[in-house]
Amino acid sequence: PGLRARHYCPKTSLELSTNAPQRIAALLAGGKRVGWLVLQDDAAARGLGASKDLVAVPMPHDPAAYARHLYATLHALDQRHLDRIIADNPPDDDAWQAVRDRLVRAS
Repeated sequence: PGLRARHYCPKTSLELSTNAPQRIAALLAGGKRVGWLVLQDDAAARGLGASKDLVAVPMPHDPAAYARHLYATLHALDQRHLDRIIADNPPDDDAWQAVRDRLVRAS
């Protein structure tokens, strides 16, 4: 299955974001319930974490650990019947290539 263009797709739409806090704030303002795969550690991320309509899941900063947790996390968020799942774009280097590929296929 890993060779297919889309081998896992949650029912909840998954979106990769270079600016997740802004995107999530807009979705929350529109009354949406959002899941967030969080890689960043900044004030904007912490401020959004207080919303009752946001499920923020801190993801490992190690690409191998992230990859091991990715599908279980997507399944868990999908079961919460959210309107959208946002994932922080992983770093743009070779170590994260497999994670980026999995996220792109799932989105």
